[in-house]
Amino acid sequence: MKKLRILFLLFLLLPACKFSGNEIIPSDKMVLIMADLRLLEAGNSLDSNQQALTPERWKADYGLVFRKHNVNDSQFRQSYRHYFSRPSEFQRIMEQTITELQSREAGMKKKTP
Repeated sequence: MKKLRILFLLFLLLPACKFSGNEIIPSDKMVLIMADLRLLEAGNSLDSNQQALTPERWKADYGLVFRKHNVNDSQFRQSYRHYFSRPSEFQRIMEQTITELQSREAGMKKKTP
């Protein structure tokens, strides 16, 4: 159910927009974006005020991540579809995303006494 909710939100928040060109986000950058999105989703799921998690809030939060990485929602959506349609590439990106999150977690543990 949780995975379904995340997928629903992903497609809800990334409306179809015209996108000119074939500008696929490089896989290494996609990994960083996906890691930030996973952290965003985890943080929002812990939000004690569940009513604040409106589609508008999700869209705004996703927008923050996209701006951080200097991409737009159309670029992300096109890139996501590109990688998703290539299962081996998508799997590699997701595995690298997990590794990136583990690395960040390890870095946080080192900073905490």
